[in-house]
Amino acid sequence: HNEEAVKWSDDAKLDWNKVNPRWQAIHIAVLGANDDRVGAKLMARKIDQSQLRREELDLVSPWL
Repeated sequence: HNEEAVKWSDDAKLDWNKVNPRWQAIHIAVLGANDDRVGAKLMARKIDQSQLRREELDLVSPWL
């Protein structure tokens, strides 16, 4: 469930700006899937795309 993924990421109290970009890509996809378009776009703008695999970039690209 998407809501459970968001709750987990909120409960984890992670600084998503310091997390590995590959994990950031997953978080961006979760935000977007849960209609947090603003959050997904803001985070996607900061991500180091050079660190992503093609599949992870596919998760981020709708929010760039």
